[in-house]
Amino acid sequence: MNANTLEGRTAKCSSCNSRAASSTSLAFFEFRGEGSRFATELCKSCGFHVDVHNPINPSTGRPGITDHKFEALGDTEDKFYCGCFGWD
Repeated sequence: MNANTLEGRTAKCSSCNSRAASSTSLAFFEFRGEGSRFATELCKSCGFHVDVHNPINPSTGRPGITDHKFEALGDTEDKFYCGCFGWD
C-alpha cells in the first residue's frame, strides 16, 4: 500500500461510522482495498475466512464448514477509530 493507493478512498470509524479521507495517520487505520488481506481472504457470501471453504481446513485439520465456493470479498471501505468513545 502506498499513498497513491489511498487517493480518493474513504475510511469509516469502526465505532460510530463517521467517515474521513483514508490516511495512514488515522488512528488504528486498516486498509481494506484491493490486494489487502481483508479483501482477498474473506468470503463475499458468508464473511468467513478462505480456509473454512476448503475440504480440509489447513488451520485445524478438520473439514471445512461451508457449503459454497469461496468468492473473495474484494475492495471495501477502509476502517479507523475517530476517538468517539475516548482513548482510555
